[in-house]
Amino acid sequence: MKQLTLFDFNKNLHITSNGSERQRIEEKFAPLIHEEFQLANAVSYVGNKNVPILRLLEGEITMRDKYIGFNENKNAVPARKVGDKVIQPEKEIDVLAETDVLVLGGGPSGFVAAVAAARQGVKVTLAERYGHLGGLATGGLVLYLDGYWDGERSVVRGIGSEIADRLEEMGGITRPASGRDGTADPELLKYLALKMVCESGVDLILHCWAFEAIAHEGNVQGAITLSKSGRQAILAKVVIDATGDGDIFASAGAAFHEAQRGIGLPFRIGGVDVEKAKQFQKENPQRYKELMDEVRSRGGFAGMGDAAVHKGVIWWNNWGNVLDALDVTHLTRAEIEAREAIMTTVVFLKENIPGFENSFLLETAPQLGAR
Repeated sequence: MKQLTLFDFNKNLHITSNGSERQRIEEKFAPLIHEEFQLANAVSYVGNKNVPILRLLEGEITMRDKYIGFNENKNAVPARKVGDKVIQPEKEIDVLAETDVLVLGGGPSGFVAAVAAARQGVKVTLAERYGHLGGLATGGLVLYLDGYWDGERSVVRGIGSEIADRLEEMGGITRPASGRDGTADPELLKYLALKMVCESGVDLILHCWAFEAIAHEGNVQGAITLSKSGRQAILAKVVIDATGDGDIFASAGAAFHEAQRGIGLPFRIGGVDVEKAKQFQKENPQRYKELMDEVRSRGGFAGMGDAAVHKGVIWWNNWGNVLDALDVTHLTRAEIEAREAIMTTVVFLKENIPGFENSFLLETAPQLGAR
């Protein structure tokens, strides 16, 4: 446990509460001002409900802090309401990075593009909005890696084949034979994607949402990103839009087709006796059909999912209603509807299908997927 220093209240804290409230604050913390002290449990105190006074994280203090209190951004220029419109003022945006190739989106196509470019010796930056790579193949729980096999022979080579082979070495994919389609472990695929990106020397930026192109006279020169660091720019000679929705090329003015598709939220169920469930389905086809009709009528998903990499776990791909994946209100609706359907399915299977007696909802995908 290390020491912590608190400095002068009046200089470091902006207090707008009334006199009696301020007096209580000063009485509470005055003994600590200008003194070094040891803290077993940190303090959290808020005076006026609109004005945070002092915040420390709970638990031991593990570093020496020089300042605790308000940090006021005096350069902030917020948007303003003008009539029934909101006007955002023009402002200078800091440049986060300059690179040869900028890849926006770290899904399967994005991280593979970044690795391929970096292996050619150019400087590559990859920006991904989540804290992991793999896109819908990991965060979206679309675990089936297909397209490797055309029914007669393996048709994928290069980095795609490398991913499947390295996953197999890690025990992260189940497939009939090398070169065939298979089901991946999403956590191991996250790790492998990260490892391949780092091995190749890509400059990786996570938790960074690219939402607008930087363009001049038809040439895309980079992108504006949004993160906890605020709005920042990444400049590049070549920009690859791997956002999945075409966010960057659309904002640059490129022509595109727009369509609405079914939106799904895959999930995984654990504690399943898969063989027992399959046996019931095989020996009782009529009863199984009746049960599936019933769960569908209740708003759930019919079927029993697909076997995952690990024993006792199944995963469930699904399609929801046809909605607009570019409309945040539609995405919210899809999320709500999918979770209702998932819970209906999980409870129904547990109560009605042999093999699911000890089952439980293991995971829902962190991100929706347009089908």
